[in-house]
Amino acid sequence: MSRWTWSSPVPVTLVALAALFLVAFAADSVLSLLVKFAAKNFVFMPAAIAKAALPFLVIILVLAFAWLLLIRLPPNASAAAAVLVTGVIFVVIYLPFSRFTFPPWLRQTPIGTLRSMLWSLEGYASFYYVAVACVVIGIVGMIRTRKT
Repeated sequence: MSRWTWSSPVPVTLVALAALFLVAFAADSVLSLLVKFAAKNFVFMPAAIAKAALPFLVIILVLAFAWLLLIRLPPNASAAAAVLVTGVIFVVIYLPFSRFTFPPWLRQTPIGTLRSMLWSLEGYASFYYVAVACVVIGIVGMIRTRKT
């Protein structure tokens, strides 16, 4: 099997990172809608199956992203830093009881809108798990670039 070589792994990393967060947000949204549907119509099986399968989907996606960044792509400090910073930002945005309180002017920005959207998902935390995994993957990626 031949290895592809990229001049810079940053664009591939950013596209994969965006896809990872979009899938996690979509999974949380679908699960929230299925639970609301189950409560309204007393049809609980789709929500139960989705709630059981969702952690496996998230784990598979996070492991695939870790494989891409840490094994498949060449070591790159910029890509690892982008993953780390994105993960830290989303962890801080997601935490409802963090010391980082949002001032009124920040609530009107896209960050404030994202925070309210995440809180409206009623506790389904795939997005948060992906953000925490990105922090860990970013730290390991930074360590990997220092050793090479």
